[in-house]
Amino acid sequence: MEPEDEFDVIQSPSPKPAMNETKYEQPWIGVDLDGTLAYYDNWRGVDHIGMPIMPMLSRVKAWIDEGKRVKIFTARVSRGGDEGMRAHDCIKDWLKKFGLPDLEVTCVKDFAMVELWDDRCVQVVTNTGLSIRETVEAHIEQHQKSCNYCGQ
Repeated sequence: MEPEDEFDVIQSPSPKPAMNETKYEQPWIGVDLDGTLAYYDNWRGVDHIGMPIMPMLSRVKAWIDEGKRVKIFTARVSRGGDEGMRAHDCIKDWLKKFGLPDLEVTCVKDFAMVELWDDRCVQVVTNTGLSIRETVEAHIEQHQKSCNYCGQ
């Protein structure tokens, strides 16, 4: 078998939700803190969280008003121990200060997470290993080669 045959890309629809996603646990949207919900330019310590990024803050508040479950998804709490607890408490205080409810704070992804909003993510097309960006760019390039109206 040739190497390229070994890794044939099979286009398929997104997988069905996992059992606990629909039956046992309410789906949730993960929102990264630094650089997504709060301004971030460099690490200043666990006690410093930047000002809110208003379009994202408004989006999160709208999701909550719609009854959607939102969790803060951040590496700040990944260390555990005293530092993790201090980070957790600072985040809770920040949320309250800027008019958000007592949202869950986590660094753990589970089957009920349906979206992740993060400044460091690269979204891939399900079951392909291809980024959305690569896929869109390839489609645009193919379209421009064959389109009579794109100035070619």
